[in-house]
Amino acid sequence: GTTNVAVFRELARIESNALFSTFDPDLRLPPARADGLRKLLKRSIECAPDQSQGYEILAWVEACASKPDIENVNLVQQDFAKLNDKARTVLALALLRYHLKDNTSALKVLDGLHMVESSDWVLYNAEVMRARIENRPVDRSKLPKMNSMPNLRLPPVIDLPH
Repeated sequence: GTTNVAVFRELARIESNALFSTFDPDLRLPPARADGLRKLLKRSIECAPDQSQGYEILAWVEACASKPDIENVNLVQQDFAKLNDKARTVLALALLRYHLKDNTSALKVLDGLHMVESSDWVLYNAEVMRARIENRPVDRSKLPKMNSMPNLRLPPVIDLPH
């Protein structure tokens, strides 16, 4: 076996890009897939604990795992300060709490987005998630301008009689 951190991280990154490039709050990973990604990411983190990407991807794996590994969640949270993409990780941690049916905590985590620099992708999906948790329509006034996200399509607004 190799100890080259890039091998483990790159394998996990390729698979995670296919899984997490679009935001799907209903995505749940089958246990075998989550375990395989965990193994790659944990090995990557063991070989290079000062990296960022391995922790960031691990947050998404745990957010979408059928049964999250709380030890891994704690690992991500304890090393949060050194992460490069804090906003995307915050979104993953909020999604994890949503999947655990802890909507109050999920909303509190989303409230923390104002403390980190967030991409339009994160802001858009945070509003989608917040609307779902609050059982309300997406507030389009809270979405980033569409010209900064050319590949993103909003769902149509359908006005139905009450």
